[in-house]
Amino acid sequence: MQQKVPSYQLACGAVLLAIAVTAGAFGSHVLDSFAPRTLLPIWHTAVLYQLIHGAGILGIVAGRQYIIQRWQNLGFSALFIGSVFFSGSLYLFVFTQQGWLTMLTPVGGILMVLGWIIIAVGAIQKGRQSNT
Repeated sequence: MQQKVPSYQLACGAVLLAIAVTAGAFGSHVLDSFAPRTLLPIWHTAVLYQLIHGAGILGIVAGRQYIIQRWQNLGFSALFIGSVFFSGSLYLFVFTQQGWLTMLTPVGGILMVLGWIIIAVGAIQKGRQSNT
């Protein structure tokens, strides 16, 4: 089980990155035929946050030996779900202009912040265990 969880998390981070790169290219070359140009900055914000959090997930998988496993798993979950909610709600908003979708964006943002706090706590606790 120990090996499967990081592999799954690594795959999820890589998929987030692949989608973000694709969305970035789409936004740069095609999106203006589907959505008003005034919404392009929102699209690019979604891409940026997805890229950052996809790379961050790869980082926590790479550094998992420095984080208590249950905290690492919980942090991963918060970061992944938060990224999907944050970026996904913005992508859908740009396509549909349905304002209610933006109510999901702060939920995703809060989950991302909590994810990083959880990772920090897990790393601090692992450091304390190592020093005793």
